[in-house]
Amino acid sequence: MRLSSLALLVTTTPIALGCTFGFDFSHTYGTWGGANSVRCIAFIFESDNPDMHNQEKDAAVETGCSGGCHNLEYKGKTYEFCYESAASNRMNGDATIQRVDGGVKVNIWPDGVEKKSVFSGGVTSIARSTYHRSNIKCPSA
Repeated sequence: MRLSSLALLVTTTPIALGCTFGFDFSHTYGTWGGANSVRCIAFIFESDNPDMHNQEKDAAVETGCSGGCHNLEYKGKTYEFCYESAASNRMNGDATIQRVDGGVKVNIWPDGVEKKSVFSGGVTSIARSTYHRSNIKCPSA
């Protein structure tokens, strides 16, 4: 096959995009008497390789940090995010995602990816942990 024919095949072949589902735990530390805050959310990116810390999430829901199950609606589908608990920006126990209408339960943790980062700037620092799985079929509109 000629290179030009191969290039045409690649550009005309539809590519199925996957989504990334996961959890984002952050702890903001204020210095010089500033306030501290903790935030735990479940999220969806309509991308297989999102920039976790700089890209805006396509959907997200506050989960609190004590665990449990939380629903997130996205493109007409409801997804149930469940996790045991989080402490010190660390996932404790298993975390799963499942489409409510009978979708397959997917283990986000421990089967997924863990990413940690720390940002320090001026009077604030933010410690962050994300737990996610990519290449999960995205809901259609």
